[in-house]
Amino acid sequence: GAASTSVPLFSLKEQSLNLDISLAYNYCGYRPSDPGGVLGIGWNLLAGGVITRNINGMPDEHPSGFMNIGNMYSSNGPTNQLVQDLSYGIYDGEPDLFTFNFMGYSGTFFFGNDGQIHLKEKKPFKIFYESSSTNPPGYPFSIPHKQLARFIVKTDDGVTYVFQDIEL
Repeated sequence: GAASTSVPLFSLKEQSLNLDISLAYNYCGYRPSDPGGVLGIGWNLLAGGVITRNINGMPDEHPSGFMNIGNMYSSNGPTNQLVQDLSYGIYDGEPDLFTFNFMGYSGTFFFGNDGQIHLKEKKPFKIFYESSSTNPPGYPFSIPHKQLARFIVKTDDGVTYVFQDIEL
């Protein structure tokens, strides 16, 4: 089993919003490819919120990424050429998985090959995204294309959350 715990550090209450700051520990065994953060391996600072991304294959917004293969399907499903290209890794056949945790909300979402965000669980909000044509420093692909710039979450109670600081 995985060891996990949370250590509360600070709580701020302002009108109807509560902001809890804590340290979270989640350790699933040592993996050399997982670098330790500034807090150490397995530790995360939870302050406000975060959206993380697990890239499967190549980034979904890449020209050969999952968001862009929708127009390659015929009315009867994928063509034989598309299936072959997917098997050789020319196109990305699996969506990236995004997880979020902020202000008591948590869950997962992904982009469909229609380019739209799909929540895996029913939530009381909507998630939108904006893209940019500039790649951040260190971005692993040199082909010019649109890059996800930020996510905007609008909750049913009228609060808007913006996630735009990207860490590679």
